[in-house]
Parts: sequence; structure tokens; C-alpha cells
Amino acid sequence: MTSRLWDDDEHLLEELAEALRSAGPVSERMRAGSEAAYTWRRVDEELALASIAYDSLLDTELLVRSAAGEAHRIVLFEAGSVSVEVERNGASLVGQVVPPERGEILLEGAGGRAVRVPIDELGCFCIDDLPPELVRFRCETPTAHLVTDWIRL
Repeated sequence: MTSRLWDDDEHLLEELAEALRSAGPVSERMRAGSEAAYTWRRVDEELALASIAYDSLLDTELLVRSAAGEAHRIVLFEAGSVSVEVERNGASLVGQVVPPERGEILLEGAGGRAVRVPIDELGCFCIDDLPPELVRFRCETPTAHLVTDWIRL
């Protein structure tokens, strides 16, 4: 805006109309970028947040019976009718999505590391070499799209 008539609405609308006319046609690259940005506007709303429903680390009965320093842990995440159970044993992790169906699990580390593994027809998956940082899981199946809370396994 080149004018100092900032409080004159009619003048501002005329300058805006002129700016739009002088911009020219929208390029294909600009159109594609706009459409891509638009598709991401509600991506978080489409994902269900799965919160921790059970953590063996907090189970006092198991703590009494387990060996000191044992790197074994079970965590259950739930989001509506879908659950993801993970069991850590040392540096490896096995898990299952219920109800079972094929899909993909993405393990995201807080430091930016990401590991994508398939979920088999029984809902099972396996991840080796867990990062020593906060992680979360993104589950994608034909009927479920969820992301878990961040957790340090």
C-alpha cells in the first residue's frame, strides 16, 4: 500500500483490488503448493490420540516380583476401540494392534529419528534398536489412524 489513507475503507478496497489484478495468473506450482498446504490443515484432527492405559513400570505388584535393573516393560495405549500394546525387552520391542489388521507403525523419536515397520495380519510388529529418548507411535491401518503419547521406554 502506497497511500497514507489507511482509515479510508473504500480507498483500501480499491488498492486491494488493484493489487489482485496486477498479480497475474496463478502458476501451476503456486496452485499445487496451496492445495498441498490445504490438505494438511486438519491432519491432527484425523488422528486419534492414544493415551497410556497401563504401564508395568507403575504396577507395584510387578515391581516387587521383578529383578532389579531388568529392562522389561509393557505399556498399553488406548484410543476408543483401538489399542496398541508394546513390550520392551532389552533394546527390542514387540507390539500388537487390537483389533488386528495389516498396516504400519511409525516410531518417532524426539530427536528426529523415525523407524517405519509393517503390522502383520495378526496386528503384530517388531522394532529393534530402540532409541534412548522420548518416543511415540503412529499407527496406520485401514480402520485406525492414531498417535500415542510421548514416552521414554
